[in-house]
Amino acid sequence: MTFVNQLKRPFVVGVLRGRSADDDIANILNSECEGADAFDLHIHWLPAEQRDEKTLRRIFSSTKKPCLALFYREGTPFNTPAASEETRIAGLMRALECGAAGVDIQADYFDKDPKASLEGSDLPFAKKIPNEVTLNPEAIGKQRELIRSIHNMGKEVLLSSHVGVELSRDEIISLALEMEKRGPDIIKIVTPCADEDYDRAIELLSAINELKKRLHTPFVCLGTGTAGRLTRITGAMLGNCLVFANLKYESNSTPTQPLIRSAVTILREASRDVRA
Repeated sequence: MTFVNQLKRPFVVGVLRGRSADDDIANILNSECEGADAFDLHIHWLPAEQRDEKTLRRIFSSTKKPCLALFYREGTPFNTPAASEETRIAGLMRALECGAAGVDIQADYFDKDPKASLEGSDLPFAKKIPNEVTLNPEAIGKQRELIRSIHNMGKEVLLSSHVGVELSRDEIISLALEMEKRGPDIIKIVTPCADEDYDRAIELLSAINELKKRLHTPFVCLGTGTAGRLTRITGAMLGNCLVFANLKYESNSTPTQPLIRSAVTILREASRDVRA
């Protein structure tokens, strides 16, 4: 099963950040009972010895629901160094071969100095020099080639950018349109939103509403911080294709992500026909 073609949007994605395969499998089984539609496995949180083919197959085969695999640069709870790009790509391809429905790749792949590629660009978002995006033509070509190869496997790609800087509504739209050209199945943009800056959160909701009109590709646009919580579920009502959610809150959880049961209940009520 794939994300985009077979799940009704918006769908709820249970986040898997267990410290072992057994933790992730238990999370999957319990999250299914809470109504999760899909899962999001953070491979970099698994111990290195549990990133092998046998273990990944065991995790993905524990559910019939689609799983997205991530392998980010960030360090792990085991204090191991962040993996190289080559290692991360190899890990994602292994996950696809072992049953993942899709993978999350970052929009600066194949560029060792992506910020240099943004200098002098006329694109609105580029002047902020965001993280996780490149405009290097060679790197973009390699991203497109990787995406095509994943599509040839019958799998899907979420192209992500955690920009690390506050992008305005128009800058977000500019970035999303640029990312769409690379051919992903889902676009994900995460931008800061200060804890009590609800004006900023409303601007992000406006961006989501406009992205729904402008993009041909499903997307999710999120704000970090307490105020950014509005983009999690309200954003899904306005156009985000999914909600990332937790089974419960633990030390390794993102606290601004809602609980699965809360997301499922709110989205169900929001979609209810009230004309009767």
